[in-house]
Amino acid sequence: MESERVCTNAMECSNVYKFDYKEVMIMRYKSIKILSVILLSNISSITFAQANNENIIYKKLVLKATKEKVWSALTNKNELGKWWNSGVRLEPYEGGQFYEPWGDGQLATGKVIELKMYNFIKFTWQEKCWNSSEKTLCKLKLRTNGGTTILEVNHSGWKTFKEIDNRKKLIEGFKKGWGALLPKLKKYVESDY
Repeated sequence: MESERVCTNAMECSNVYKFDYKEVMIMRYKSIKILSVILLSNISSITFAQANNENIIYKKLVLKATKEKVWSALTNKNELGKWWNSGVRLEPYEGGQFYEPWGDGQLATGKVIELKMYNFIKFTWQEKCWNSSEKTLCKLKLRTNGGTTILEVNHSGWKTFKEIDNRKKLIEGFKKGWGALLPKLKKYVESDY
């Protein structure tokens, strides 16, 4: 993990991260230190998150859409196919399936273990090539903030992979995957706005 660099004021942060600032917030969320930057346009938000625990992937996305619209984009299989990929399912009920075909014959599956409609959905994640004991846990949480919806992705459970180099490669790969996928969701849910 990269060494942590925490700036103490908006001017210093704008110099470190090279952006125009309107507001900078540094806060602690559970075991994650977050630097959230609201740009001058007040439309976009960039969040840099660093987990004190290397075994957690945390992403935050500010969306100009209602919670209901974002929830539907995350759980309706027709909508999932428009931004994630065709064939993806995330069924919004306990025991519901997570199913993601990808690449050349690859497959991720899981089960919904907890949810609160329009607020969060928590599900297991297992790739076809993983051992049966190797599963991770993903939680997608929604909350409103003014006229926006904030999506927080927390993908954890990586300690199930005992081989540390393999674990690090998986975490980096999944970070890139979420990093590529979430902008597609943003574009999709904000397309009507």
